[in-house]
Amino acid sequence: MARLTEAGKQKFKDLVRESTFAARRAAMEKKYQDLAEAVYASQGAERIALLKSLPAGVVPASIEVKVYFGGQGNILELAEALPHSHSAYSNRYRFGVDDPLTIRFEELSRESSTLEKEDRELRSQLTALLNSCTTDKQLLAAWPEAKDFLPQGGCENLPAPLAENLNRLIADLRQKEA
Repeated sequence: MARLTEAGKQKFKDLVRESTFAARRAAMEKKYQDLAEAVYASQGAERIALLKSLPAGVVPASIEVKVYFGGQGNILELAEALPHSHSAYSNRYRFGVDDPLTIRFEELSRESSTLEKEDRELRSQLTALLNSCTTDKQLLAAWPEAKDFLPQGGCENLPAPLAENLNRLIADLRQKEA
């Protein structure tokens, strides 16, 4: 039986959240990258071929795509750095409200928002559970499935030193000091 420390509780929450949401977050990130590549490809095949044919450094390469979907500014990330003809000060990629890429972005935003809401709910439930438990034994009694997420190899509570041994140690240290 080990005491649940704040660091241990945080590690436990992180492990549960990661195992629950890691695959969905990776899929969401992939969808956003696909959207960024679609935005990048929207400038036309000839223009992209021209940009890629230029010597390195002539046109800056970036992993970020600055884009406006229906007037809402966003920054999407590409899977790899690609040359952009749009600098921070020139026209950025702009799409109207009824554009298919804007609709796709709004759907992804809703999915992402739902995922974050579920994550906050899980974090809240885990915090409530962990605040009601002080030891791993109590946690396992309250939620048996928690054994998969408890850190292994944690140190058990050490026995308290005898008061007379502690007093003797302090006296010895004071004598050495003098």
